[in-house]
Amino acid sequence: MNKTLAVFVNDDYLTAAIQPLKDKFSLLFTNDEKKFPFYFYINPTDSSIDYGFDYKINFRDNKSLFAGDLMQALDKGGQKISIGGFDEDYIALFNPIIRDIRDIFAREMSKYEEFPFSDATVIDTAIVFSENITPKAQTEFLNYWRSKNFNFVKIEKFDSLLLQYYKAKNGLYCQNRKFGVLEALGMDLNMSVINVDGANVSRVAFKKFEGYGVDPRIKVIAKKIVDDVNRQENIIDRDDAAAINREYIRHYDKAVKIVELLATWTKPVISLQTSFAVNQGNKIKVSLSLDEINKLSYLYSRQFSAFFSDNFLAKEKIKTIDLDKIFLVGNSLNNSTVRKEFANYGETKIEVFTDDISFILGELFKEQTAPPEVDEESTMFQMGAQHIEQKSAVPPPPPPSSTAKATPPPPMYMQVDHVTIAALSTNNKVLLNTFDPAPGKGVAHQEFVYIGNHQFKVLSSSRTLKAGDIAEPVAELWKTGVQIDLMITRDGKSLGRFRTRPVVKISVM
Repeated sequence: MNKTLAVFVNDDYLTAAIQPLKDKFSLLFTNDEKKFPFYFYINPTDSSIDYGFDYKINFRDNKSLFAGDLMQALDKGGQKISIGGFDEDYIALFNPIIRDIRDIFAREMSKYEEFPFSDATVIDTAIVFSENITPKAQTEFLNYWRSKNFNFVKIEKFDSLLLQYYKAKNGLYCQNRKFGVLEALGMDLNMSVINVDGANVSRVAFKKFEGYGVDPRIKVIAKKIVDDVNRQENIIDRDDAAAINREYIRHYDKAVKIVELLATWTKPVISLQTSFAVNQGNKIKVSLSLDEINKLSYLYSRQFSAFFSDNFLAKEKIKTIDLDKIFLVGNSLNNSTVRKEFANYGETKIEVFTDDISFILGELFKEQTAPPEVDEESTMFQMGAQHIEQKSAVPPPPPPSSTAKATPPPPMYMQVDHVTIAALSTNNKVLLNTFDPAPGKGVAHQEFVYIGNHQFKVLSSSRTLKAGDIAEPVAELWKTGVQIDLMITRDGKSLGRFRTRPVVKISVM
């Protein structure tokens, strides 16, 4: 039985799933949305914490006892919240979600076999973060959930999983083919180009457009309301862009309801009342012209294809003709105007996905292309049925003993407990010291320099890697105690997957 938990983390919610048996995939949830929202209510009576999307509006209205924007708070750091009269770290708001996930996980697993479970039980977890989540927030999330007995065995990228899913579903074998991915599941619009070469799926380019992940109609309506009210009432200083943007976001929920109403609205104008967060008692009348809303939404929707071709692909020197497919992910991109604009690149090129991306969680349960132990008797790269092997001609040194003096790291290297790839800067160096007690193995090292675009160049290695090899990490997070997988390219030729021995020390410079 597969006892792994799969998790997708977005701006303001996470989804979770299990697949104990091959045909028994199921989402874990406590509500109709099948999501665990990051909006909270702190009950003043018993200090309990509840969560749900129903608390979102109260949070946006700055009402006490309500909280949200949890992932953004983790990025800023140091934010506190009062629970039961005590100041707690903001990250403690995860506790009721963690409790419910652990309870549901244990209950569902027990349906398939006897499943002893307690608070101390460690849950192996595969996770994919939205690109909207910053590296710092990801690290804070991982560290806190580890403290609650979640063991992260796999950390993947959304766009890579999407291509793995599409490739497997359609039985494709791709040789050096490129695909475009536009993902708008949260507040931001994320664009990437993915290269697929056999079993290797790698990111070629990436760019984020902040704030453009929102449905065009919702964004246009919210902006129109706020700008019109502020123009006539002067509630917010027009130079205070941050405050105005917060009010735009606050009005997104009102705009959602207006969009729903417009589906059956027959009059040319819709009138409503609204207020700003700084003065909620002051109700202000607003009139919206449907013709103007439709025109602005159309112009806004057309921007997506321009962003993709002119502000993204052109700067990466990639042509749309080079892309086999363009994937549009999220309800915000699933409208006729956006689809029509992208269809100009070729009707058959476009694949559209809604906000339901549970299939991505399904990909997290699949075995990786490389076998669990890539290196049994010698170092090898995994390339389908072909192997490139190199056996050590010199017996490896014995494992370090408690009395032996440790070899000091090279000058200027600093030991760390983990490395997040996205947090590295170009020319940062990373030294991995590894050790495997199995016969014929022992100590080893790999030294890299980060060259950007999620790639390293090998500087030195005591094993099969050669100086000058290009290494692309499979996982976003490197930490001690695990083996690290790398996709290796040498002289422009892909050699496949390389796996280190278990990492005992990580140093950076």
